[in-house]
Amino acid sequence: MTITMPSDFKPIHARPRPLPSDKREFVRNHVDALEKFGLVFRNPISDWAHPVNIVPKAGSAKYRLTVDLHQANAMQRPSAYLMPHLESQLIRLHGSTCYQTYVLVQGYWQLPLIEESQACQTFVTTVGTFRPTRVLHGNRNAVAYFQSCMDKMLDPLAEN
Repeated sequence: MTITMPSDFKPIHARPRPLPSDKREFVRNHVDALEKFGLVFRNPISDWAHPVNIVPKAGSAKYRLTVDLHQANAMQRPSAYLMPHLESQLIRLHGSTCYQTYVLVQGYWQLPLIEESQACQTFVTTVGTFRPTRVLHGNRNAVAYFQSCMDKMLDPLAEN
């Protein structure tokens, strides 16, 4: 994925939000795992630093790390990708008798973010500053990019 920012943008550099000890421990373990798998790397001299929010997972005592990208999203040029229309897709499937389901665990972490776009997605936590190598969930165009990848994967003859 490529992120297009205006030429006159100013990098966002926030401080890490204070966290209670249980959430600090979660963040430490989570970013260690992300770093181990090459999904992020430490970047202590970044011009960019978006704060993170730690939110509870629905129906669980576990947490989810989210990056507050609202300031960068406000500067980012929106994608014009046409999202599928549910009714059109249902009409297309009418009369079909065979269906398939895909489970895409951590789907956005599967999608690479080109190196030139990684800096503006850098996030800061109480344990350091990290630059992602993959698309972050909260990015303005992440949904459209993910959908375009799925469209290409599932219908390679379609124009995308």
